[in-house]
Amino acid sequence: MSKTPKKKPHLAGPAVPASPSPADFDEVLLLIEAARGRAVSAVNKELIDLYWTIGEYISRKITAASWGEGTVQTLADYIRKSQPNARGFSASNLWRMM
Repeated sequence: MSKTPKKKPHLAGPAVPASPSPADFDEVLLLIEAARGRAVSAVNKELIDLYWTIGEYISRKITAASWGEGTVQTLADYIRKSQPNARGFSASNLWRMM
């Protein structure tokens, strides 16, 4: 006795997807903006922590009487030469970090 394969039911053609609305796209934009906001916030927090740490370091060195104004200027010059793309590390800014 031979078995005949069962026929698969005939399905209608593929469903036509609904056209997305601008509100659907706006939701994605909101996700992007929220992530950007969190990223900026995280970067700002890290920069504040960095400035605080640098200020504390310089303060300790000055208190130990091993650094003076000239040394802070030398540090600013060293940072500028070593990290030419780094901004905000002038001698006056380093003093403000303290």
